[in-house]
Amino acid sequence: QVERVSQIARELETIGPALTPLIEHSLHVGRRIRRQTKVSEGAVSVASVAVSLAKELFDSLSDKKVLVLGTGTMSAHTIRHLLKAGTNQITVASRTYEHAVELAEKYKAQAVSFDNWQNIFFESDIIISSTAAPDPIVSRRTVEYAMSRRNKKPLFLIDIAVPRDIEAEVAEIPDVHLYNI
Repeated sequence: QVERVSQIARELETIGPALTPLIEHSLHVGRRIRRQTKVSEGAVSVASVAVSLAKELFDSLSDKKVLVLGTGTMSAHTIRHLLKAGTNQITVASRTYEHAVELAEKYKAQAVSFDNWQNIFFESDIIISSTAAPDPIVSRRTVEYAMSRRNKKPLFLIDIAVPRDIEAEVAEIPDVHLYNI
């Protein structure tokens, strides 16, 4: 993210000569740390922590239906961790359907257009959201409707987007477990 933002700042000419070498040095140090240490082993990513939380809530993930909202890097990492954990029913939704299809094909998942993700929301046991939306896309009303069709079956939601994709009030709904970063 730092690399992307610094590139944008350079293109917009909003970054000065004093900051550029500091950013480049910090990116170099970060790469060196990842290469020379074991920092990337274990549960160090948001995606791996999200899947670990899901495994704590459910005995097994193999029979759980997962809906992933978003197709960026975090979503791809999350899907990889879900597959390692034994999940085999993953659906991917994106504002750009082609991106959803591309990510779904890569991981043998299903794709759904962003206009239709709410139609399968109530069937999902786990929803992981990581979009670039500026405002929440999952409302309390959507989750309440889904829960009315789930027969008190628990629903696990993890919001790994910044800013948040899921309204905070969703956590107040019985049998709903909401986590965010």
